Amino acid sequence: MRFVAEGSVSQNPKSSTPVSEYLEAAIRENPNIQAVLPWWQGWWKIPADYRGNVDHAGTTPEPKEDLSPDAGMIRYRDTEFIQAAYGRLSGEVSTANPWFAQFGDEWVANTAGFVPSSNRPFETQKAIVSQASESLRDFYLWGYNDLMERSKTKALYFDVSRPVDDTNIYRGGGVLMPDGSIEPTHNILGMREAFKRIYTLLKQKHPDGQVYYHSSGAIMLPLLSFVDANVNGENYGGLLDRKENRGYERVLSIDQVRAEYSMQNNIGPGTMLLPQFERAKSIKKEEWNEDLYQHIDYILGLTLLHDSNIWWIYVPVKYLASIYTKIIPTGLSAEWTFLPYWHENGVQSPEGVYTSLYQSPDQKRMFLVAMNTSATEQKMEVPLTIGPNTFTEIEGIYVASDRKDGKGALVTAIPGHGFVMYLLK
Repeated sequence: MRFVAEGSVSQNPKSSTPVSEYLEAAIRENPNIQAVLPWWQGWWKIPADYRGNVDHAGTTPEPKEDLSPDAGMIRYRDTEFIQAAYGRLSGEVSTANPWFAQFGDEWVANTAGFVPSSNRPFETQKAIVSQASESLRDFYLWGYNDLMERSKTKALYFDVSRPVDDTNIYRGGGVLMPDGSIEPTHNILGMREAFKRIYTLLKQKHPDGQVYYHSSGAIMLPLLSFVDANVNGENYGGLLDRKENRGYERVLSIDQVRAEYSMQNNIGPGTMLLPQFERAKSIKKEEWNEDLYQHIDYILGLTLLHDSNIWWIYVPVKYLASIYTKIIPTGLSAEWTFLPYWHENGVQSPEGVYTSLYQSPDQKRMFLVAMNTSATEQKMEVPLTIGPNTFTEIEGIYVASDRKDGKGALVTAIPGHGFVMYLLK
């Protein structure tokens, strides 16, 4: 899976970008790679009088009337890219629709009902609603079913969709206390039910469809049975700065990555790191250079070390594409067996260096990723024998420098906070 920013893929078949060139080459080598544009907005109906950012009107999943039947897919030359429909199940719904007029009292998260703001026009009014409402979940499902029926949509992206506190005791929310006050309930199970129904609907229509959940650090375990990937990382934006933390070296440790970006290796759904360099302005878009690329190597090395993914946004995509392009000829794919560093995989690594392996289905090739989490260069022997496997050739895929020692063993130098990649054949 490759998550890319939509603007990085040229829509003109006569031109190209580093990202589109990479994806074309990668998909030719491995047709099972899915290229996903996860931020497709504007598919929903907007009031005729609406003025403003379309993102701010996207809380009501009712498809617009002139929705293209080809929506949900973009074809670039011979490559088809999936567009993930942006949405939110975050407890906020536009009130400028007849459905809210009918069911609003049941949907709202308190007993006071909806009180319009005197500072906003009708078409921009929103209400906080509770996912514990069964009819609200019906509404969500109706909207997304209509979207999939009328288009080619088979991927859904839910942005910061979290449960809300609920005191609407008239339809089962909150807890009525002896003194007459109401203590709120937090609708984790209602949120889970909403995701479960939408996930089930999508898989019925498109067994290869995908649901992406953007959690921003608020990981909700009860939901994760019903998502294909957990998108995380926005919460690190406030930790980057222009001085000591231009990169993630001091704010994202290997233990944190194993906990937050390794779910695919234990509880199921894939993971996606959303980097924040350019968004946090720790490194501005025009500032990237060879010296600053080391900050990209740190998060990319951790990503590959954990068989995770990285969203190609707020980073120098040309540089990122150049590294991923080096991997294409190896044939590495999801069919290869991942042998992580936290299991005994037969590789001896120096202190501060962690090594993960990917083994080909025919067991004739092994892809090695070694990550140096220390700030100083480390040297490591790249072995020809790993467990029961003996290889005859070592090919450097992404290497700073290496040499053979007096015994003929290949010794690689791994830069501080950097990584190397080798293919053993």
